Amino acid sequence: MEQALAQQADRIVEPGEVVLWQGRPDRGVFVTASQLGRFVRTVVMLGLFVYILARLQKSLPPLWDVRVIVLFIFFQAVPSEIIRSVWRRRHTRYVLCARRALIVTDQPGFGVTMQSIPLTKDTVLEVQQGRAVGSILFPNAPKRGWSLIGEVPKPGFERLAEAAQVLSLIRQIQVNPQINEVAT
Repeated sequence: MEQALAQQADRIVEPGEVVLWQGRPDRGVFVTASQLGRFVRTVVMLGLFVYILARLQKSLPPLWDVRVIVLFIFFQAVPSEIIRSVWRRRHTRYVLCARRALIVTDQPGFGVTMQSIPLTKDTVLEVQQGRAVGSILFPNAPKRGWSLIGEVPKPGFERLAEAAQVLSLIRQIQVNPQINEVAT
C-alpha cells in the first residue's frame, strides 16, 4: 500500500519537485467538540420546530408529512457529517514537498481532488495536538466549498500520528525554502 502511495505521489508532484514526506490521516471514528455543539444546536432547533408544529396543529390540519421530512433532515445531519468526515479521511493522502503541501482526496464516485497550499515564511499554521494524534491546519488557505451544518473545516494535515515530525519539516521549509534533500 505504501508503494502505491509513493507511485501516486510521483504522478501529482511537478517535475524536479522533491517529496519530503507523505502519509495518511488516522482513519478512526471520532467526534469533535464542534460536532457535539452542532448536535446540541440541532436538538434545540428540533425541539423548537416540534413545539411550533404542535401549536400549529391546533389551528391547522395535521402536518405529519412535513414533520417526518424535518425529523429525517435533523436526525441525519450530524451523523452524516461524522460519516462524511471519516469517509473523506479514508480516501485522503498528504504529500509535503519543498515548496507546497498537497492534500489529495480520491473518493469513488466523486473523483480526485487536490488542494495545493504554498509553503512560504508567511504561511500561517495552526497546530492542534491530541493525545495520540495531531493536526496541522492552514487557516488562511481556501476552504472546502460547503458543510452540511456549522463551520467549514480548515484545510490541512488532519489527525497525524507523526504530527511533530511533519511540523518540524514545515518549519524547516519556512526558514529555508531551498530544501533539496529528501527528509528521513
